[in-house]
Amino acid sequence: MSQARVSQAIGQQERRLGGALFDRSNRRRIRLTPLGRRLRDDLTPVYAGLCDSLERARLAVRGITAVLRVAMLPFNIAELHPYWQRFRKLYPQWLLQIRPASLSDPFARLRSGDADVLVAWLPVEEPDLAVGPPLLVDRRTLGVSADHGLAERSSAPLDAFADHGQASAHLKLDTVRALARTVSELGPTHLDER
Repeated sequence: MSQARVSQAIGQQERRLGGALFDRSNRRRIRLTPLGRRLRDDLTPVYAGLCDSLERARLAVRGITAVLRVAMLPFNIAELHPYWQRFRKLYPQWLLQIRPASLSDPFARLRSGDADVLVAWLPVEEPDLAVGPPLLVDRRTLGVSADHGLAERSSAPLDAFADHGQASAHLKLDTVRALARTVSELGPTHLDER
């Protein structure tokens, strides 16, 4: 759409409303008027609803009538693949969306409504969240140098680590996305890029 056509359409709407949507007093800096801000704020959820409706219609054409949005931490992805395959087989009308959960706040997508389910490590002690059954159980492994104080032990309780430094893995978002794409190779899965 050309700039002239956009200006014409805006002018037409301003005449219908009886007020200016933009302050054009400075040619270099055009701003919304209070009326323009209010209209934008009122129309934002309407536009989002329209986009959601169109997306549901697009999915319905493919036989998909529902979406399950799964947030997950970027680990155990390969082990979870059979669960995604089984879900797709049992519920072909559902689109499965795999979304990365933040390591710093893994519950954020769940609490904001951006995910329906979160695959996380236990224990989860969040009073506002319900915890389902475990999908996987991993044995913990301790890797230390031969001269480390815990090296000669066959096992160690968790409190034994308090006096020792620990390393943690920091994965880049591109790595998380690449791992999640391996999950989505079979069946209708969407990796949310947000």
